[in-house]
Amino acid sequence: QVYRNEAGRALSALEKRGKIFDLVFLDPPYRLKHGDELMLMMVEKGMLQEDAIIVLEHESSYAYPEDIPGFYRLRQAVYGETTISIYQHETNPAEESEAGEEVENESAN
Repeated sequence: QVYRNEAGRALSALEKRGKIFDLVFLDPPYRLKHGDELMLMMVEKGMLQEDAIIVLEHESSYAYPEDIPGFYRLRQAVYGETTISIYQHETNPAEESEAGEEVENESAN
């Protein structure tokens, strides 16, 4: 399904329908530069599967961070004035690393 709507309103409507995604294409207007905010909004609303992929199209002169809380960039490709950044969602990465640290500490004792 394709929704042509302002992103925030579309996400609210999709959340009400209980939609959860494993692949999302984001192409916000270049002047807004809020793709990372939309990604975080999807996490807050519980709309992403574990390991979901986000394909974010943006202006090449603007650089989104390599790591956005809850995401890490898998790949980035520049095509002239357009850049495609591909992010993967990681569910509770802090909890996973803390659990790993506990195991290491226990084995060291």
